Amino acid sequence: MFFSSTPRQRGRYDLVLEASRLADDLGFAAVWVPERHFGDFGGIFPNPAVMAAHLAASTRHIGLRAGSVITPLHESIRVAEEWSMVDNLSGGRVSVSIGSGWNANDFALAPDRFADRREVMWEQFGELRTLWSGGQVERRNGAGETLRVGIQPQPVQAEIPVWATSGGSRGTFEQAGRHRVNVLTHMIGQDLPALADNIAAYRGQLGGADGLVTLMLHTYAGAIGEDVRSTVGEAMRGYLRSALSLKQSELSGRGRSDVSAAAEDEEMVNELLDVAFDKYYEHGSLLGSVEKIGEMIERVGSAGVGEIACLVDFGLPPEAVLDGIKRFAAQFLG
Repeated sequence: MFFSSTPRQRGRYDLVLEASRLADDLGFAAVWVPERHFGDFGGIFPNPAVMAAHLAASTRHIGLRAGSVITPLHESIRVAEEWSMVDNLSGGRVSVSIGSGWNANDFALAPDRFADRREVMWEQFGELRTLWSGGQVERRNGAGETLRVGIQPQPVQAEIPVWATSGGSRGTFEQAGRHRVNVLTHMIGQDLPALADNIAAYRGQLGGADGLVTLMLHTYAGAIGEDVRSTVGEAMRGYLRSALSLKQSELSGRGRSDVSAAAEDEEMVNELLDVAFDKYYEHGSLLGSVEKIGEMIERVGSAGVGEIACLVDFGLPPEAVLDGIKRFAAQFLG
């Protein structure tokens, strides 16, 4: 998985391409690319379909997944058209995780949908599934006439595999179960016991249907004897600082002046980053030795996680990222 907070520079997509080719050769199941707007934190990925189309031409086997498409920002027909094109370009390798969004600033693209974004997302999911299977949806044309439209080209896959993205909301887990879709989640807003409870609630709504929970975890497999905490410390703190800045910007946009004042206190920010880094390193990541990583994989598996999305582009040098991917594959991919 990619969600880079790397500042603007030449060759900013080189790591995505190199790591995806490597993951393809090593037998990873899929590569995830996100959708983000208007900021450095993930901002080099405003359109996951464009990135996936590029990767379709550069890989052979690996799945190409949107993690996530923020559907309320877009017309459902365009989402279906774009991903159907990538499905054709890749020979049927695409999947999408749909998300409702959370950052009010992103909704500069669709301001009227912010308040009802969760309901809109599930309505769009129904339209996406209809369009993908060859059905039509109703729209008005430029002359004000009502017509029914489908998509071209028709996709390779008869059904598109769908996840719903949740930051830890029980309601989203339950809705995903009722709609019979997979779940993409992370541990930013939930600990392992809360995640296990959410997965149990999801399973309870599936009614016996299959459902996959994919968990995003920051990942770096260290070499034998390597002090991984020191290797990743600066990069992770920078990554977390970018995430904190994004959250602060979003809350300030809602009139939270207290958040702005707190963010200007550098000592307080550094203390928060230290606490957050320790939490992620010890309890919410695949950062460390292969032994430490193996223990974490067992813990999340016991909680009901069926798949891990390894977030690799959190600020380490590209060569370190690629070496870490190789060590991870050698230890954990059969």
